[in-house]
Amino acid sequence: MPPQLVELSPGMKVAEKWTIIKKLGAGAFGAVYHCKFGLREGALKTEPVDASMPLLAMEAHVLQELHRIKDDRHFTKCFDIGRDSQTIGPAGKVSFNYIVMSLVGPGLDKLVKARPGRRFSPGTAIGVSIQMVLHDGRNLCRQTSLERCRRHGCDWSVQRSSTPGQ
Repeated sequence: MPPQLVELSPGMKVAEKWTIIKKLGAGAFGAVYHCKFGLREGALKTEPVDASMPLLAMEAHVLQELHRIKDDRHFTKCFDIGRDSQTIGPAGKVSFNYIVMSLVGPGLDKLVKARPGRRFSPGTAIGVSIQMVLHDGRNLCRQTSLERCRRHGCDWSVQRSSTPGQ
């Protein structure tokens, strides 16, 4: 049985500090929530502790490495990472991993819905298509790629090679 998505409700506190404001979305690997701690707002991603392919620790490591780049304004910041447990409805106590990073704006689905005729301009469509191809999982993030990424604003923050032996 695949791990169940962690469902948090507005007002819940993660790690006794991050207050959930609302759910932003969910995918195959987990859910993302808008959260707040003091004056800082962020995006809190969750994944089940027993996830078959845990990714949040790797994502946090990559973000922390990217933060060391002199001009790191094109990358999200990692504010917090950890593990928490919540009592959630009939599921009882649920443990999950989480990462809190800077908010980066609406998702692609919301951006396209906001466009006239629900279509991007040809230039935007080409740019988005290039980024989608680059994110197909066979691209490896190296310093030369990071330099190119800094120049062109691509988000390669979690890229690694899926080609065996590389």
